[in-house]
Amino acid sequence: MNSRLPSQQALSALEALEDALRCQICKDLMTAPVITGCSHTFCSLCIRRVLVDDGRCPVCRHTEDEQRLRKNTAVEDAIEAYIRGRPAFDSVCSVQTGFCCPRVECPVCGRAVDEADAQVHVNACLAGSVPRPAKLPRVNYALWTETRLRAELRALGLRTAGDKAMLQRRHAEWINLWNANTDAKHPLTRTDLIRRLERWERTARTLQPSIREVARDSWLRTHRDAFAQLASSARQSIKDTCVSSSSDCKHTERETEQSTENTKTEPNI
Repeated sequence: MNSRLPSQQALSALEALEDALRCQICKDLMTAPVITGCSHTFCSLCIRRVLVDDGRCPVCRHTEDEQRLRKNTAVEDAIEAYIRGRPAFDSVCSVQTGFCCPRVECPVCGRAVDEADAQVHVNACLAGSVPRPAKLPRVNYALWTETRLRAELRALGLRTAGDKAMLQRRHAEWINLWNANTDAKHPLTRTDLIRRLERWERTARTLQPSIREVARDSWLRTHRDAFAQLASSARQSIKDTCVSSSSDCKHTERETEQSTENTKTEPNI
């Protein structure tokens, strides 16, 4: 057997490295990684979506704010180094497995990418030479009328179809995409972002109920008996307290009445 072929131990180590570089939300290699205040790292877009919806870190459930997210350039460099080194590893593995995944080098940044994604990647690299736009601020939609929301979407060049709830979700997702794109080393073009927004809308319409709702319902079903037992114990505790308080009150009343009678029967001096 060729001694240059990677051992099973080396393969396991590489697999562990790849797992560490994957986002714990989307499970893919992190894109534009950012670090939270609680020191967890995710794709910029993934964590922004979660924080808009939940406001907590999905790993430790610590309360988190989008304004505290910071680019994690060390992880981004590690991911790029891993991706650059993977073609050589894949070519060696293909000897063992007989499978070959064609990859080419980007002429702009030199990164190794899948051949099928090469054109999209090159376009993104070329767009990276354009000055980065500023992040968009979050909006308090309770203060915005539907008319104003439609006008804002129209000004951004986005679709204005749907009710206010749909318009709000579309605008919030656009902010997610836009702000995450400013964290990327190789930002996408505005056209690509709009394409992603449209793809997100199509996907969102097919996910009913949402993944979060399904997870919540499943959790409630799993712990329903425990909740019922806690509620029953709480009701019994309240009942026992009330009975005990009532008994103490009656005992005090009897003592008061007895004291009053004794006072009345005492002779006057």
